[in-house]
Amino acid sequence: MRPILDQAFDRFGGPLLPTIKTNSIELMKKAVQLGQGVAFLTPLNVAVERESGQLVYVPLRESGMKTLFLRCISKTRRPASPLAQPLIRQCEETIVSIMRSVELPALEGLAVPIET
Repeated sequence: MRPILDQAFDRFGGPLLPTIKTNSIELMKKAVQLGQGVAFLTPLNVAVERESGQLVYVPLRESGMKTLFLRCISKTRRPASPLAQPLIRQCEETIVSIMRSVELPALEGLAVPIET
C-alpha cells in the first residue's frame, strides 16, 4: 500500500509525511479516532467501528489500484473439515454483508472519524 500512496502523493505535489508508521490496524484506528490523521484500511478492518458510529468508511475511486482478495486456504485435494465448513460459510456471509454496506466494491478505503 505504501508505494501506491507515495506515487499518488508525488503526482499531487509532494511526499507523504506520515506521523505514524505501523502495521497495527488497532493503532491506526485509535489514531484516527483521536483525530491524529487518516488511515487507509479495508471495510472489514473498520466494520465494528462503523456499526458503532465511531468511524466511517470512504471508498477510494482510484482506477490504478489493484483489487485485494481474501482467500481461505487448505491442504491440497482435501475438502474442508466438518468443523471448518460452518466457519467458512459464516465468514463468507459476514464479508458479503459488510461489502454490501459499502457503496463501491473497492477494498481499499479511508477511515475517518465522525464529527460530533
